[in-house]
Amino acid sequence: MTLVIPKAKTFELPGSKPHYPPSIFFDIEYMWLSVEPDFLSRAIKCRQQLKLLIRQDTNKIELDCAKLKIGSVFLSSDVQDIKELSFKNTNEKLFVEIGKVLPEGSRINLIINYSANPERGFYFVNEKENPSHKKQAWTQGEMEESKFWFPCVDHPQMKFPREISITVPDNFIAISNGDVDLIDSEFKTKRKFVWEEPNPTATYLTAIIIGEFTETSKGVIYKNRIPLRYYVPKERAQDADRTFKETPKMMEYLEKYLGVDYPYSKYSQIVIEDFPYGGMENANCTTLYTDVLHDERAHLD
Repeated sequence: MTLVIPKAKTFELPGSKPHYPPSIFFDIEYMWLSVEPDFLSRAIKCRQQLKLLIRQDTNKIELDCAKLKIGSVFLSSDVQDIKELSFKNTNEKLFVEIGKVLPEGSRINLIINYSANPERGFYFVNEKENPSHKKQAWTQGEMEESKFWFPCVDHPQMKFPREISITVPDNFIAISNGDVDLIDSEFKTKRKFVWEEPNPTATYLTAIIIGEFTETSKGVIYKNRIPLRYYVPKERAQDADRTFKETPKMMEYLEKYLGVDYPYSKYSQIVIEDFPYGGMENANCTTLYTDVLHDERAHLD
């Protein structure tokens, strides 16, 4: 009797294709990114600086870059040496010609000036279509949508620390990964928020959230080392207290269960409009949809 072994079922969705890790000739050691959104035109104006460590001799740098309008690219190897570079920008990639061979182990800085009306990755809430919604902007990078709002290697294997500067109308706040280093109110009608995340994290976990929020955690610090921050629409402050008050117990449980302390310097949870998912666990900066907030009646369940 012949034993027939059934063919193993595959788990991928119909039409799925293999995704292989990209060949990368460099590491991103640090990213500085300055972003200013324009809510009227639903556009962003940006300046990015990438500190790169060259891993293999190369004369060009290739970055993921989806429909960004690249204005200029500069090379800087030290403070006195700044050179404008030629580049080719396609719908999916930015190819930068260095003009010489960069040897393995060398370090350079790329400075990229660009703008965009992002089709994905960076979203403006359309309060005109739904008047009950607040004017906001937020990012969603998973799985490969970060390249729609900043040049990057849009793959989880690339991890890097970052500093993000966000200039917004003065009635808004801007939240991102890491700790806030500066809130500059010197502009007449705008404010600038600078956030720094020193831990290397994957590209898609880079987050920006902009809007009129109230911060409701009342200065709670988990185990005297991790500030907990809960940002919600102002009229939902009481619902936020009910929804998030068990966060410290959850963190304590997970630390014991995993045997690993929470590795970041803060943890934020932000409730945003028009979010199509339950939540997105950006590095120390989770975004959540509005239905996570529950009133007194829902709390009984």
